[in-house]
Amino acid sequence: MYTPSGFGDTPGVPAPESGLPPESGPPPRGGRSLGKVAAVVVTCAVVAGGAFAVTQAVSDSGQSPPPAASAAAVSGPTGQAAVLNGALADLASSSTPAPATSAAAARRVSRALVRLRQLGGMYGEYTFETKKGPRTLAFERGTVLSVAGADVTVRATDGTAWTWVLTGATIVRENGSRTTATNLAAGQLVFAAGQLTGSTRDARLVVIRAAAKNQAA
Repeated sequence: MYTPSGFGDTPGVPAPESGLPPESGPPPRGGRSLGKVAAVVVTCAVVAGGAFAVTQAVSDSGQSPPPAASAAAVSGPTGQAAVLNGALADLASSSTPAPATSAAAARRVSRALVRLRQLGGMYGEYTFETKKGPRTLAFERGTVLSVAGADVTVRATDGTAWTWVLTGATIVRENGSRTTATNLAAGQLVFAAGQLTGSTRDARLVVIRAAAKNQAA
């Protein structure tokens, strides 16, 4: 039988083979530490036997500490999804500013467009959890292939073509100013973004890019 070193030499604790009860008196100094050593030995034996176990720690008072609270589920977009979502929200809120807040709205628009320029990639989709369930945002940089009614088909440089649906809430911008969807035409360089619902991409924003400037938005 394996005996942790020091057990037989501790005052007041006889060697296991003696069969005698411990002497009366206060518990030996360091007895609590020995209990911890024994617990470690038991745990190691379990692990060595090929089983995986999570051992709950015991405090010095002899009571188990309360279990750690589980991490709350994080809702909402993060990373580039947050950049796209925030920029679209700022542009929507600044689409029809009141005269008294037009300057502040213009600054929000400018900052939102700068953030969109920093959004990497030719196209992409981001799905994230919200309180109302999963939501997916999409974006694409490319050339307008066609404009047919409310459908605007954009082709990225790698040949990927997505169709964006114009709605009453679609914001179209050109040369830093807001314009109308009637100014969209085949051959234009654009940045399109909006929500993906099923297979439908709602164009919340279409930015007409100057052909001479290879800007993201």
